[in-house]
Amino acid sequence: MQVILQKPLTRLGPPPSKLESEWAAATDLATRKALVSDWAVEAEDIALAKVLNTLRAEASAAERPGLLMTFYEELDLRPPVVRLPLLLELARETTLEESLRISILAELGATLNADHGQAWDAWAATLEQHLKDTYGLLDLRERLAE
Repeated sequence: MQVILQKPLTRLGPPPSKLESEWAAATDLATRKALVSDWAVEAEDIALAKVLNTLRAEASAAERPGLLMTFYEELDLRPPVVRLPLLLELARETTLEESLRISILAELGATLNADHGQAWDAWAATLEQHLKDTYGLLDLRERLAE
């Protein structure tokens, strides 16, 4: 699983065409924030990565920080097994407001009892171990080696 967490979630591909068409039709920041909120609430857990990918690929530099904040706020509704990896992905985002990055890293630090600063591979390894220990998620590399 470490390999999965250490790679960006963008590998999951583009969002469904409905999301793309809704995004293209939304021309102002308020409408796009509402879309992000709706998508984050309605999407299945795995589809949240696609919502984040849309923000990365389609949002302008000026609107991206506000949209990422909206996405972050909606993640609070998700279980930790879904929320924590997405928080790590958000923290890695270079356009994230520094205050939000600090909040995310504080939350990850409190949950994982760690402080790795911006050493993303170390965070990923700690998160992987936490998910394995807490939720019984298996490391696929270990299973394939058996």
